[in-house]
Amino acid sequence: MLIMALATPVQADAQFKKFLKDLGKELLTAPATTDGSSTTTTSKRSRDNGRLKVTMGDDYPDISMKVKSCTAVGDDVIIVFTVTNNGEKESNVRFEGTDTFDDEGNNYKKVGYSAGNGNGTEDRYVVNLPTDVPVKVKMRIKGVAEEASILKVVKIGSGTYGYFLFATIRNVPINREAEEMGDDDE
Repeated sequence: MLIMALATPVQADAQFKKFLKDLGKELLTAPATTDGSSTTTTSKRSRDNGRLKVTMGDDYPDISMKVKSCTAVGDDVIIVFTVTNNGEKESNVRFEGTDTFDDEGNNYKKVGYSAGNGNGTEDRYVVNLPTDVPVKVKMRIKGVAEEASILKVVKIGSGTYGYFLFATIRNVPINREAEEMGDDDE
């Protein structure tokens, strides 16, 4: 900063802009924070490097999300995640739609949702989000190819008055060895 004090105003402005640009690059390439098998981040441009990564949509700045599991159940894959409203007021989110790609290049658009112990069969599902309480949500992606081992991109839709991107999850490994969801998911 001493350099800016001795520089002309134009030079100081250019140096400050370069400093901000370099700082931005540094922040965008910093490793994501990992908590066990889940990662939460809001950076739109950071590289995923093959790690599980969650990016919230622009319309949901006060909501965080953690992936708990991703399990194959027959031809479907069920992702269980928690959603926490970190805002000041209780709110609702209507989950609907998906645009998902696996590591084999297959695209999936058929999905069902539910909250709590539901079986993930509703095309659209409204979830009440009290403040500071993690709410469990199940997302059932239908007809996933047996050879798929990772969901490379999972876009979760939301809508009340129009369609919005709720969140994007990247690099979700599919657990094909355990059917942990129980009989109510069949």
